[in-house]
Amino acid sequence: MYDLSQFELSEMARVSAQLRQIGRNARSFEHASQAISEFFWREFVAEDDGQIVGSVLLFPAAIQAYAFSEERAASPELRLLAVAPEARGKGVGEALVNECIRRARASGARELGLHTSRSMRHAMRLYERMGFVRAPERDFRPPGTEVVEGYRLPL
Repeated sequence: MYDLSQFELSEMARVSAQLRQIGRNARSFEHASQAISEFFWREFVAEDDGQIVGSVLLFPAAIQAYAFSEERAASPELRLLAVAPEARGKGVGEALVNECIRRARASGARELGLHTSRSMRHAMRLYERMGFVRAPERDFRPPGTEVVEGYRLPL
């Protein structure tokens, strides 16, 4: 069993260091964290014996979730799910996604969206198993990268 909690801005140094260990781009995380009060996104972390083993971001509807796009999400958006290699396959990712689903439902949202890419095949299987369905109308391709595929979960 993992402890899930909402990241607090005062914990940024500890969280950033541990996210670096699980492979999350801590510089991007720190940049985003500086804007937490402006953008109102939420970071959830999963801890096992005081060590962060996973994290996810939840953006509310009508926010600009991607810096390179002016488009605003029509529904809450789950982003940047990350699980430490040693914790994969143990329910950490599912627990974090379930927390996002719970929060989206509690906010009255009709659906929860996310974007992922073919290189994240394990995450894609998790999302599909949890009921997310492809939403190709939400696909996009940032300059110089692979296609980012849209998914949604009706709530």
